[in-house]
Amino acid sequence: MLQKEIERFGSKDIMILYIDGPQAEEKRSTAEVREAGRQKALDGVKASIDAFETRIESGLSIRKQHFVDVKKGLGASFYWCVESRENFAEYMRSLGWTVKVCITEADVAMAQDARPGDVIISSDSDMLGYASIVTLWRPVSRNLILVYFLPDLLATIGLSRIQLTALAVVSRNDYQRNIYSLGPATNFGIIKAIGDRPGSREIVLAYLTDGKVVTRNTHQETFADSIRVFVEYRQTQIEPVVLQPPSQKVFKALQQRFKDLCIKRDSLKETQVQRTIPSQENIIRVRKPRSFNRYRTVESPILVSRSSPLQAAPVPQEHDTPLVTSQQDDSHPPLNRTRIPRNRARFSFKERTRKKVHDPPPKMKQFYAKPYKTPPEAPDNQTSTSASKAKSEKDSTIIKKPPGTKGKNGFVRSMAWYHPTVTLETGTLHANTKRVFIPPSAPALIKPTTATPGPSMPVTATPAPSTTDLDRPALQRLVMECLQEAPHLAAGVKREAQRLIGQFVEAMSKKMDAAEMRVMAEPQSSTESKTEADRVRKQEVASRRDAISDDERRILDFLCVRIKLKKGDDEDEGDCENSNTEDNSDVDDKDETDSNRFLKAFLTFLYSGNYPEVKGQKTVESLLTKDTGVIPTVNLLIDWLVSGKFYNPPRKRGAINVTIPFPPANLVRSVSVQLASELQKIYKNGTYDLHKKAEAMKKKGTLGATVDIQIREEMSAVENFLHLNKLTNNGRRIVPFTSSKQPFISFSERELAVFFWKQSLLRERLKELARQDDTHMTSVDDLARWISGKDPGYIIKHFICDVAPQGLTSRQRRKAGHRAAVRLLSLNEIGAHLDIVKDKSLDPMQYKERGYALRGSIRTDGFRIQLLAFKLRELQAVRYRRLPENRLPPRLTSTVGGTNYYLQEIRNVITCKEDTERFWPGTSVEDIKTLTFDGGQACVFGAFAHLPAELSTKSKGKAPVRNDVPMEDVMVINRQTAVGAVVQDSALPNTAQESTTSAPVMSPRPVFFNLAVKSKAVYQPNFRFRRWLEGEKEVVPDGEQESVSQIESHLPPLKGQGASVINYVKELQKVEERLLDFYGGSDNRYKKHHWDMERARHAEYQLIAEQLFNIVGGSSGRQRDPSNPFLIAVGLGQFSTRSGLTSLHSSFLGYFIQMARSLNYMVVGVNEYYSSKRCPGCEQFVAQVDMRRFYCTNCHVYHHRDVMAAENMANVVRGYLVHQERPDYLQPVAADGSLPWKAKCNSGPSTRSSNATTTTATGSTSSTATSSTTNSVNPAKGCRKRTATTSSVDQQKPEKSSRN
Repeated sequence: MLQKEIERFGSKDIMILYIDGPQAEEKRSTAEVREAGRQKALDGVKASIDAFETRIESGLSIRKQHFVDVKKGLGASFYWCVESRENFAEYMRSLGWTVKVCITEADVAMAQDARPGDVIISSDSDMLGYASIVTLWRPVSRNLILVYFLPDLLATIGLSRIQLTALAVVSRNDYQRNIYSLGPATNFGIIKAIGDRPGSREIVLAYLTDGKVVTRNTHQETFADSIRVFVEYRQTQIEPVVLQPPSQKVFKALQQRFKDLCIKRDSLKETQVQRTIPSQENIIRVRKPRSFNRYRTVESPILVSRSSPLQAAPVPQEHDTPLVTSQQDDSHPPLNRTRIPRNRARFSFKERTRKKVHDPPPKMKQFYAKPYKTPPEAPDNQTSTSASKAKSEKDSTIIKKPPGTKGKNGFVRSMAWYHPTVTLETGTLHANTKRVFIPPSAPALIKPTTATPGPSMPVTATPAPSTTDLDRPALQRLVMECLQEAPHLAAGVKREAQRLIGQFVEAMSKKMDAAEMRVMAEPQSSTESKTEADRVRKQEVASRRDAISDDERRILDFLCVRIKLKKGDDEDEGDCENSNTEDNSDVDDKDETDSNRFLKAFLTFLYSGNYPEVKGQKTVESLLTKDTGVIPTVNLLIDWLVSGKFYNPPRKRGAINVTIPFPPANLVRSVSVQLASELQKIYKNGTYDLHKKAEAMKKKGTLGATVDIQIREEMSAVENFLHLNKLTNNGRRIVPFTSSKQPFISFSERELAVFFWKQSLLRERLKELARQDDTHMTSVDDLARWISGKDPGYIIKHFICDVAPQGLTSRQRRKAGHRAAVRLLSLNEIGAHLDIVKDKSLDPMQYKERGYALRGSIRTDGFRIQLLAFKLRELQAVRYRRLPENRLPPRLTSTVGGTNYYLQEIRNVITCKEDTERFWPGTSVEDIKTLTFDGGQACVFGAFAHLPAELSTKSKGKAPVRNDVPMEDVMVINRQTAVGAVVQDSALPNTAQESTTSAPVMSPRPVFFNLAVKSKAVYQPNFRFRRWLEGEKEVVPDGEQESVSQIESHLPPLKGQGASVINYVKELQKVEERLLDFYGGSDNRYKKHHWDMERARHAEYQLIAEQLFNIVGGSSGRQRDPSNPFLIAVGLGQFSTRSGLTSLHSSFLGYFIQMARSLNYMVVGVNEYYSSKRCPGCEQFVAQVDMRRFYCTNCHVYHHRDVMAAENMANVVRGYLVHQERPDYLQPVAADGSLPWKAKCNSGPSTRSSNATTTTATGSTSSTATSSTTNSVNPAKGCRKRTATTSSVDQQKPEKSSRN
């Protein structure tokens, strides 16, 4: 292995190997520290091996983590002894290598032998401290190498060679530690201030006499050992020579013991397998997998005897069919399961009526209370709020008046006004086209099912296409080739336009920087006054403005419109809406903006090579048309790129235009809109964001007080962006770049039909379809007129995807997915539907439409197909509140206005008992089931389900709940047993005995469930895909010298210091073919793996959602049963992380909330105040053991952080259901002992009266403390980490919450 690693850097003819000898005296202290670390690691290894052996002897299963613990500890305690080094040196010499075994450290020997042209390969960063080394290669992880060329490095940091050596001497190294509080950054500043001296020794002496160093050098450090090594190249061999440290004897013994245990485990495992699995049995699957997915969790196999017929399903017997029950009543039937050997579950829900009692941990951090701080109240005047609302409505991209319904385009625009547009995944391009042209044989004796027309829209069956005289496989092949080539060409044109625009913008940036430098170079007064500073600033602004010519500024204005500041923009600059939304219908050119037309003309030129021309320009009035400024400006940009040698046109201006496979206007329409949107996002929205960042830097003092950070209206948006980006250290790219991965490109039916017209066989198919309508087509114009009168989705149905199939059974319809849910509506049917939704008397509560209507466009990357459709179930008029308030349906119980954008806090939902009766008519409070969630980072969420319904007497021996006990008694009087605290134990301390015996037992315990899902489990598809991708990137193909990973790492940066688009484009052009082939080759390997990963991740979400619904007797595949009253509550806490780790809780909760609301479940929000600090059993503050585990010193119970928070939120929900207020123990306590959140609420008794009523504050602000023996908790103390979502009951405007 070591030989292979060495050969990675070169051959034996050009390399010399240096191997460390015995330990040096100068490195004694470092060696002692490392030996202590090895001893500590061996102690951990011994404990892990003992646990490993115990589990083997006890017959317990060995998990992967047990092997990881042992191997990780052995790796940390390994030491390469001197004898092994000498043996390796002899082995390499026998292979012809030149090997030098050094007297002490190899670093000094390499520094002594180094010459200016030599390359030193070492992972030790101390090698930079030797003056003789010029080039250093430092291997890092992922087979990457950091190359340090010392002249360039010294020029970058501004030090001389002897200064760098002195910096290595005084900073921490392998021989001496640095002076306390003087790290490398501080030492760098001190040495740079000292300046250059004759030698490194003199710089070190001057360093020791510096004021900062003298006051901190309490041990009178002289750095003699470091000077001896780095300056004099000398080391002293330690006496006596230590060939092997003492820890290695223990290491070898433990390593051998671990090997013996592994052999013993394997033998026991083989014996167990032979005993349990007869030889005449084989393993088959329960059912055939639905589809191949390399990232999906494999179904568990079952054992079936060979003698039994394989086609017969296993029949569970009475004696071997255990009943797995959630809760034995009408809504929770028993689940029959055969004895199937199952894989280890990634998560499982726990069914309990009490928690286990545990001993306290040796170390924990106890939480205490802090006085509640009242947040500032909102201003009384509503002028700013109204103005902000009016501004947001004005800047919104949604038009205020419905468009007309004239023609097909008008119908599509009207449907977009009344219904949201969604993207429907239908699978791969090959599978969809095969279903269209080569359909499977129809099943026999299947009666076609006719769709039942809805009350508002008739549905007609579309006849199947007839291609009797045409070659079906050839048609499929041509359609696939067309839809594979068109997105590839469109994305390529977009990438080329981005690079050319980026080079133009970078050239403008350099001109602006040069103008500023000329102003700064002018002599200025040493005592500069405020007036003088203003004058200089005005000169800088004028120089930036004059550096760009009028023609160049006109090009920049077409790239992105200018920013027009208005009054009030400073308050809400970040709310710049994107007006360039991609319209995928058959739109008319009259609705395009100047920026879209400019980019469309430029992209058309790049694809076709034909110079843009203004057509029909014969009169003076035609010179004033809107295209007059667009086309000349495009020609200006082309001439500028050609003159700057950034672009070489395929032909000269005036040459005859050429014909190309795809019409340019149709091919680049979509990508031109995408590019316009990306440019606006960078230059316009980015300017606002950078302006805010610059203001923050100015307040902190990072930017000077006289630095100009204003947005200038007389300059283009690009100029403002470049200036602010420079002030903020070039933190953003100056142009959007599309990666080598093939993006999705959208095409409308009109564009697709024109693409197909170019192929003779597809043209015949189009003519055949037109003849069915008695239409004769001879040109593209005839084709366009014919398409304009056909139903939206007609071309898609007959060429791309078999949508709205007829004659399917219910099972086949479920398997078809979105294809079966889509409706093909004629223009008359669309008009009739629009008449219904336009009716002012329409009651949204009575609107019952379902399904999707095709918009007439697709999105494809050449491998997958996505359909754009209107979601008929939702109305935009309800979502955007265009109707009067008295006609709007309630958002909690209606999905007409959407399901994924609204979450209302429970205190605003249930304010009195009438609200409970209104939401759950005829249902008592004790029959309402609750499911609460608390999101996290390490865990996706923690869930808690409280099911207070009557239990069956056969449900695992649990007694039923008495119906004569009211919910108030269950939740208040018998709180300890209701939610599962602990049963009294005589071994508990007195404090625990008092708390557990204070409340009398009134009823048996109801069952509760909890579920915690780790992010690591849900991320498994991503991890597998990432490992595959990293492995593929490391492969070096035959005939190549670099892998894809090395190619991507060597590309110049696009942002930050030293970023250059021009350099990036030059390097990218050399390797672009390799990157495009890797990410989008003909085999589609990357796309297949990525799609499999996406499907597997979605399946993980589906599996979790199904488990959650099963807990409460529901399912993700059916609507909620009206007889099953149920409430879902989600924590409203928001938090961010600086660790760079992603969190899945928000994405899953959004997915689950949308699914739950679509199934008619009520979902509300809950304030998370104190939910992660107090025990739900005894209401006292808990102690933190580690990141995810808490311990209650009163109940002697461990809690999972997120599950405990979810349980506390369940108590909040029950409190509002019973008493319409939050439990007292989960409310903040003011300094005077009052509860601010209920100060203005005089109705209803307290939800909790046992411990919360004694919660009085002492006025102290104690911080958290570490404790290991605390058994009693002061209920007045506790540390609040999650702030409240709202500050008081009557507060109207919710406050943004955070989690630290």
